[in-house]
Amino acid sequence: MDKKPPIKLSFLSRGPDFKEKYLNYHKNSGFEKFHRAMRDRRYTVGELGTSSRVINHWEEKNVLPDGFREKDNGWRKFTLAEVAWLSVAAHLRKFGFPLEKIVKVKSQILDWQPKLNMYPVFEFQLARALVSKEDLYVAVLEDGYAAVASSVEIEESKLLDGPQHILLISLKKIVSALQLPNKNPESIHGLSNEEEHLLGEVRLKNNSEIKVSIKNSKISEIDTEKRYSDVTILPTINTRFNKEGEYGEISVKIEDGKKQLVTVRKKKRF
Repeated sequence: MDKKPPIKLSFLSRGPDFKEKYLNYHKNSGFEKFHRAMRDRRYTVGELGTSSRVINHWEEKNVLPDGFREKDNGWRKFTLAEVAWLSVAAHLRKFGFPLEKIVKVKSQILDWQPKLNMYPVFEFQLARALVSKEDLYVAVLEDGYAAVASSVEIEESKLLDGPQHILLISLKKIVSALQLPNKNPESIHGLSNEEEHLLGEVRLKNNSEIKVSIKNSKISEIDTEKRYSDVTILPTINTRFNKEGEYGEISVKIEDGKKQLVTVRKKKRF
């Protein structure tokens, strides 16, 4: 029997914006204090709400994070990335995932680097969950294929990849359960002032053409063209431009010595 091809999700393709933020987090000396706090082994099993018996079993089955080590006194101590992963594993068990599939999830999101003594990508994702308004999830498919993705990336994947069964575990919920302060996520359906302006332009009856310029994922300029067959509106348009100080062009089509059409091109910069 032929093996099924691996499922690809669009949010796995990280763009230059992600890489830039990732490098800035790890190389910016201003984050050193934050880095130390993220890598400090200060969390215990008791803070997870998971029994020592379960943790012992998980250790046998390779569910525990690869960077885990016991202290000299025998007490287990975990970093924030490690305790966050254990919380993800606990939620996956509640949803009925077998340990073998949980280990598969671990291999894809918990990137232990022994030379660096940390989990570079997963730590960065947790930092995003703590300090930004991005709503981040561990997104897991039925076969254990997994990645960390924002709610925006997940919505975009629905458009690009089609419908999928995806289990979502919130990183913000996990860090909140650990009593760590974090910012509330922004609604992905909320419109910015620029987007509301664009929507208003789309709904205007006289608009025949709209061009939008984007910079850094935000609307930087809206260029509209309106056409009026009622040429008597021309004085009103002139008055409006003078009064509101708007930038644009007004042209009049003349046929057989008569004004037939008024076209107004206007640019709105943000």
